[in-house]
Amino acid sequence: MSLRAPLLALALISLATACHDDVPLPPLEEEPPPFAFSLYLEDGQLRPNADVLLVRRPKHLEHVYVLSRAEDKEEPGSAQAVRLFGIIEAEFKAAGVYVANQVVSPRCAAVELPDCVPRWSFIDELLGPGDGPGSRRLRQALANSFETTARQRGMENTLVLATVNVLLTRGMLKREISG
Repeated sequence: MSLRAPLLALALISLATACHDDVPLPPLEEEPPPFAFSLYLEDGQLRPNADVLLVRRPKHLEHVYVLSRAEDKEEPGSAQAVRLFGIIEAEFKAAGVYVANQVVSPRCAAVELPDCVPRWSFIDELLGPGDGPGSRRLRQALANSFETTARQRGMENTLVLATVNVLLTRGMLKREISG
């Protein structure tokens, strides 16, 4: 993660890896201000910290999700909603990849450390208790990217360990044969 990573990505990663004191979350807003895209987007770009604000406002998140899925793409706000929800969903996917890379890293395979076991309860901390279709979609995006990356990295680790074993065995065999 770069230092310019969106706040939501940092919050997701910090919460998932048990470093939740690092990124304080704003309070969950059950009754947010009236919805307007200008709260989140400026000239088509995400406003600073707007990603976290959107997920901390379940009614706004669900509204954006519904608009982004509208059959009629000419509906007012549909394009903005597609853009905004796409940004948030991409951050959840990126967090799933990051957490999977941490969990299946050789470091975690060698030593059991606290940040090697994801705290899945962080999703509820971030999104709140709501279970609307937008929230479910974000949870699924994170889970899918985590699973895909973990499977891929697990295979890579298996290949690395197998290669190391072959190299060690080959070295021992050469030593035995020449010895």
